[in-house]
Amino acid sequence: MAPARTGARTRPRARVRAVRRHTADACLMLVAAAFALPLAWVLLASVDPGADLRVRVPDSLTLGNFRTVLTPEITYTPLLNSLILCGCGTALTVGCAALAAYPLSRFRSRLNRPFLLTILFATSLPITAIMVPVYALFVRVNLIDTLQGTILFFAATQLPFAIWLMKNFMDGVPKELEEAAWTDGASA
Repeated sequence: MAPARTGARTRPRARVRAVRRHTADACLMLVAAAFALPLAWVLLASVDPGADLRVRVPDSLTLGNFRTVLTPEITYTPLLNSLILCGCGTALTVGCAALAAYPLSRFRSRLNRPFLLTILFATSLPITAIMVPVYALFVRVNLIDTLQGTILFFAATQLPFAIWLMKNFMDGVPKELEEAAWTDGASA
């Protein structure tokens, strides 16, 4: 048997690995620059009184851009509305989903499967398919252009998915844990 020449083979392999590694590093640096450049532009333009579409270090610094943007009409009122809409919509969705998912998880019925399949079908409906009937309903009950109407719409559109998630979560909680709570005095 002839001795193996490992030294001659490992050098070209090491070079190939080094070239691949450097190529991968260069590609990752390009990707990082693609993400860092817009961020740098936003940060620099926010303190530049004469900001334009170029990325450049400002000649002078100012906080006037922040005073212009951080006003009740532009920032605070829309932010408060978003917090109210999303917070109330989420609370309503979680509450209704818990009330619907608990019996689906704990009690067996021949209607469980058809009900869950109906909910699954409701998650696949596009919003545009239900806009006209929902609009007609909201006109009839005077919920057009109100926070309450938007909250109800948010909750209703997210409810099918939330019921599926909540039911799967409740299926993972052992019944023995619930029974132990009952014996310790928790109400049913």
